[in-house]
Amino acid sequence: MDFSLSEEQRMLVASTGQLIARDSPISRVRELADQDGLGYDPRVWRQGSELGWPALLIPEDYGGLGRDLVDVALIAQEHGRTVQPGPLLSNAVVAEAISRSDRDDVRASVLPSLATGEAVATWAFAEPRQPWDVTGVHATAVEAADGYRLTGVKTAVQDAEGARWILVTARLNGHLAQFLVERDARGLSVRRQHTIDITRRFDEVRLDDVAIPASAVVNAPGEADAAIERQLRCGAVLICAESLGVGETVLDMCVEYAKLRVQFGRPIGSFQAVKHKCATMRMWLQASRAATYYASMAVAADADDAPEAASVAKAYAGAAIANLTSEALQVHGGIGFTWEHDLHLYHRRAKANQVLFGDPYLHHERLAAALETATA
Repeated sequence: MDFSLSEEQRMLVASTGQLIARDSPISRVRELADQDGLGYDPRVWRQGSELGWPALLIPEDYGGLGRDLVDVALIAQEHGRTVQPGPLLSNAVVAEAISRSDRDDVRASVLPSLATGEAVATWAFAEPRQPWDVTGVHATAVEAADGYRLTGVKTAVQDAEGARWILVTARLNGHLAQFLVERDARGLSVRRQHTIDITRRFDEVRLDDVAIPASAVVNAPGEADAAIERQLRCGAVLICAESLGVGETVLDMCVEYAKLRVQFGRPIGSFQAVKHKCATMRMWLQASRAATYYASMAVAADADDAPEAASVAKAYAGAAIANLTSEALQVHGGIGFTWEHDLHLYHRRAKANQVLFGDPYLHHERLAAALETATA
């Protein structure tokens, strides 16, 4: 499998890295984490929109770039290097979902605004104390004279406060369906959640008999199941890519620290135990990169093994990068546990990403079920 980047992809990655280094370094991320509000810098998002971040998965007919998931994964990897906040991942999943919908009216009214970054959308899927898959969806939609009524509670909805639209997954007559809801719809409330990752905003979205028109349907029963599964795969791949960026930066931090930190008259990097830790971390990182890159290509191409590839990446990379940041704390010793050191921000991001879009246990179960089906 060829994982080399095209010239266009290298330029996109380089320009993204330059923008983040200039206008949103880790010091700026810390400032935003201490502030109320959106949790990210709208100016950086606008500049990223000029580079094409939100337009990558949107067809050219609607002002997008018509690219695929691989390009967004590369941008997510750059975001992970400095634990960036912002709506890149959730917005991309919704843009991809709407782009693939057969609702021409929804595409025409929503995608141009998403492509320019003028508006942001997010996905409300997970529910409290439920698994991150379709069996955990209990929000309901009922038919009404003027359209539908939505009721339920969604959790871990990223950047819902600043979104213009929220894509809600619910059950209509017992079957899965998806609806695009305006953020300011009557009966929809957003409450900020305090999570282990202080560099991002996650919200609880409560739907209390929210009235929506019939035109808000993005995926009707019967067609929603396949769309939702693809969205879950896309989200899992992008989370893995972001974690990959986290792991790369943390390993670099460890190697640099091991060269500079002197103990017993020698750099700690000269001790065999520290060498072994760094070597193991690099092994985890290389395997995570291979799994993530392959999964992004498989999902982008709708390959037959895309579901398994996404689960392999999420199960392995989610745990491996979290373990990598844990080992990094050991290499850094006491300083790694201090609030002033940046390492804890990366560890928090890795631990949160381990759970988002399904923890390793859920994806191991999916892989076991796929293997059982294949050998039956």
